[in-house]
Amino acid sequence: MTIKSSQPLLVSGGLLTVVGAVGQFLTQSWSPYIFGGGATIVIVLQGLQISSNTGSDNRQVRLAKIAFLSSLLLAASTYFMVIGSNSWVVALLAYSTTTIFLSFRSR
Repeated sequence: MTIKSSQPLLVSGGLLTVVGAVGQFLTQSWSPYIFGGGATIVIVLQGLQISSNTGSDNRQVRLAKIAFLSSLLLAASTYFMVIGSNSWVVALLAYSTTTIFLSFRSR
């Protein structure tokens, strides 16, 4: 899967996570499922990015692995939403901080 073809999927996954997070703030019962769907899309695309970067330099491969590991924090956020804990905000903040850091590091 190329970067251009995965871009709409990544945008839709991000949009689903935002809708789920806003729904969780508004205490909607459906929000963990919407958030989880978006998180799943983002995690799968980050995993596919690792496999597509195998021929790249070590720096790009390392950044892709870090991005995948940080996207697993979205799964933790989903879990915390489902059990009703407020710790989902901390996991989501850690994911967003790591993603912003990685966006400055990548080319």
